[in-house]
Amino acid sequence: MTHGADLWSVRELMEQLRGDEAWTLAVAQRAFEWDRMRVTNLVDSILRGFPIGSLLVAKHDGPTYDIQDQRKFRDLNTDKGETTQILDGQQRCKAILASFGGDGLPSMKTGRQQHLWINLMAPNPRYQEFSREHGTLWLMRWLDKGLHPNKMNVKERRAEKMNLRGGEPHSGWIQFKELVNLAQKNSRPRTIATKAGATLATDGVESCIRQLKERVRRAVDRQNIPVHVLQPPQTGAAVADLHQVFVRLNVGGKPLSAADEFFAGAKRYWPQAEAGIRPLIQVLSPLKRQGVITLLTRVAAQTMTSKPADPYPLRLEVLAKTAVNDKNNPLVARMQELSEDKEDQSLAIAMRWVSDLCFHHMSCGLHGIGDTPWMAAVGWAFAWLQKRPLPSIEDSQYAGPLCGFLFWASLLQSQTYGRGGFARRAFSQCWENGRSNQPVPYADPEFKKVCFNYEYVQKVLPQVGHLNSNTLPEDREKIYTLMRRNRWLFLGPFQGVGRGRGWTEQTKKQPGMEWEHIVPFNKARGLFKQSRSYLTRYTSQIGSIANFAAIDGRSNRVFNDCSIGQKVGWAKDTTHETYADFRFVRARVKLTDAEIELLKVVDEQLETGRNKVVAGEALLKFLERRSGRIWRYAVDMAGPPPQPNEEYKGIPKRD
Repeated sequence: MTHGADLWSVRELMEQLRGDEAWTLAVAQRAFEWDRMRVTNLVDSILRGFPIGSLLVAKHDGPTYDIQDQRKFRDLNTDKGETTQILDGQQRCKAILASFGGDGLPSMKTGRQQHLWINLMAPNPRYQEFSREHGTLWLMRWLDKGLHPNKMNVKERRAEKMNLRGGEPHSGWIQFKELVNLAQKNSRPRTIATKAGATLATDGVESCIRQLKERVRRAVDRQNIPVHVLQPPQTGAAVADLHQVFVRLNVGGKPLSAADEFFAGAKRYWPQAEAGIRPLIQVLSPLKRQGVITLLTRVAAQTMTSKPADPYPLRLEVLAKTAVNDKNNPLVARMQELSEDKEDQSLAIAMRWVSDLCFHHMSCGLHGIGDTPWMAAVGWAFAWLQKRPLPSIEDSQYAGPLCGFLFWASLLQSQTYGRGGFARRAFSQCWENGRSNQPVPYADPEFKKVCFNYEYVQKVLPQVGHLNSNTLPEDREKIYTLMRRNRWLFLGPFQGVGRGRGWTEQTKKQPGMEWEHIVPFNKARGLFKQSRSYLTRYTSQIGSIANFAAIDGRSNRVFNDCSIGQKVGWAKDTTHETYADFRFVRARVKLTDAEIELLKVVDEQLETGRNKVVAGEALLKFLERRSGRIWRYAVDMAGPPPQPNEEYKGIPKRD
């Protein structure tokens, strides 16, 4: 295997990626995973003439993916014949198409298509050398298709965080692709300024446009991207080396996860693997791509006639141990069988049943469930499904133990500090109970030892399961700490996130929710300052989960710097919606009348600065009331927390 190298320009690369003989993606390649910041920094590097690394391609007549496919799980092309496949450089190629080519990117958070904009008024006023976030010479940002930064109102700018730290210009914005087109046409600065809504009469604008126009022209036309082509075209046994090349290159740069390394190797035996696991990844669950691959592999191993060891954690070496020869790997073959959506016994059906059960009882709180407990629950459901249909998701005999296991094992982090033993034993015991059509063994004392009988969990367990005015301070603090660290598990079901109007299966998978302080953190912290110190009795509790509401991310930015009254609604003005506008915040914040009255006291006293102690005591009462309601809701749903074992009681705290 040898290679030669040529230098390509951005224009030549885009023409190649879009032409009749466009490069394709090697089967080993993952989907596009760069976030917007990395794409923006790549654009800045190209504009500044920085080297951006080389691309590696090879001719091969095997199956491929389409470079233009933006989906997470893509369809495999098997009928194109010989194509030039990208082995290294997919992320950069697609980033260039998204920015210079104007294709845009889907938001990782909301799924909405976004395009890159650049401001022509002046160089980036926030520029900081060596800053990943503010290291670009020009001010650039990604906005949803249909949004125009020169025409956005105050609320829209707030939602896009364009008012932070002094704000960003209200004019002078132009879509980056349009600037590229104008620069290639050698348009005059006045024409470019008009397109961007800027005026050359403003000091520095004409100079900035001229400089940026010249940089864009050079960036597009200068040949400075090395492209290496493997020679000769890969055929026969040499094709297997392409997967190894891919793994070596990625291990040398940004490491692949263990699951992605394994999956790249599995594609040697199952080229359609990406499309094969698409039905599994589309199920609403806490599992991401790596988790789905791991689950599929574990279930496949469990159902093979000659069972290999549980492949957890997943490693590339598993393939070598289960392979019969270069073309036959029973583990991968079984994975392929399981991914097929059979009418009554597929893994997808088991996953959907667990998903439906969790959403029914926890709403979008299922996003807080740990990967390991979830895999064990799906293992139970799949094993059950092999003998008879799954029970109703409302059947308390089965739903109760399953919810209790998922909730408390996730909340108490049973899978921590490399506890692979928990992962294997929990999966194995759930599988056996499912196979014998018995409930998840959550009530079994030995199973609870597997889940909770180790020092970390025992130290954080409260002695009691209730939270009210009689709860001892040490137990109250433990409960508050557990709740503070697990907002999805508590506020998701409490507020019913994901229910009501406007929620689709896609938005349930990508809720786009953020955690809003009901009593503003910075404002309250400043107003609870007395002389040179803080009233820590009150400031330390502002981070309590009861002071949070799960609301839409854009709504959260609109509420930034608003008073409590503006958020809750008793001081509603004409410029802001409130927590009661569910189509705006997309979840019910659920404040009682008594809690609102306490918030009024906090708001009035803090706004006037009259009596900080009165405000603080009202805040503590509000937090106590709402915390109690949130905790009771969770306990009613999942059952009381496991009790500490006698041998762990009284353990002194570590320093």
